[in-house]
Amino acid sequence: MAQDRNRTSRRSGGQSYQTNGAAAYDIYRLPTREMESGNAARRLKEPERRRRERPKPRPKAKLSIAPLGIVGMIAAAFMLIFVLCGYVQLFEETAMVSELQDQLSEAQAYQERLEATLESKIDLDVIKEQAEALGMTLPNSRQTVYLTLQGVDRAVISDGGEETVLETAWAAIDRSVHTLMEYFG
Repeated sequence: MAQDRNRTSRRSGGQSYQTNGAAAYDIYRLPTREMESGNAARRLKEPERRRRERPKPRPKAKLSIAPLGIVGMIAAAFMLIFVLCGYVQLFEETAMVSELQDQLSEAQAYQERLEATLESKIDLDVIKEQAEALGMTLPNSRQTVYLTLQGVDRAVISDGGEETVLETAWAAIDRSVHTLMEYFG
């Protein structure tokens, strides 16, 4: 183990130095004449320390909220609420439509069953017998009349005069105004 001892160095001319277990010179303990003669390492000049300028403390930013931003957030919230309400109504209406479609399919199936039952109960022989009991007879060839028309078959709905484009447009505008007045009036 290395121990602290004073040893003499051959080079230093009998000067003592502390090794503390290391073989290097203790340059701070050397005499000044060795430093002057150039045998010892010279101290380097320490660079001048510059003063660091501390950055000026920034003023703390004040929290401010723009009124237009608040209005925008409120408008966005209302739009979100309206969209959600629309989705809820759409879901309810879709559920109602599917229920009504189920009811419609049940009603159509019931109608088909009733028509099948009605057709199964119609007996033409029974109807013919009841008609003969009431005095009805089948028509013969003398009772059938055929009608033959010579001209083109045509129907006239109205015999009004032809209107111009301006009269037709004015009538449409007039009807629209009357409809709006009835709606809001």
